[in-house]
Amino acid sequence: MTDDPDPRAGVEEPCTPLIEGDVIELPLLLPGWQVAKLETVAHQRGMTAAAMVRHLLGDFLTLGGTSGRLRNVARRG
Repeated sequence: MTDDPDPRAGVEEPCTPLIEGDVIELPLLLPGWQVAKLETVAHQRGMTAAAMVRHLLGDFLTLGGTSGRLRNVARRG
């Protein structure tokens, strides 16, 4: 058994069921320096900034925010 809370706790289900593979646009506001750093790191890894964000978000949701720094961010949220 784990002490980590379910990362989906308190998250409502969408009104319209989403079909796996659906793509939804998500506006994201970031400071300019974060965008510049994100683009630099993403390109160094052969990715676009959008692909990097999808990758990071997927990892966070899969891991449940339970590793390293992500654990601290999840607990503060």
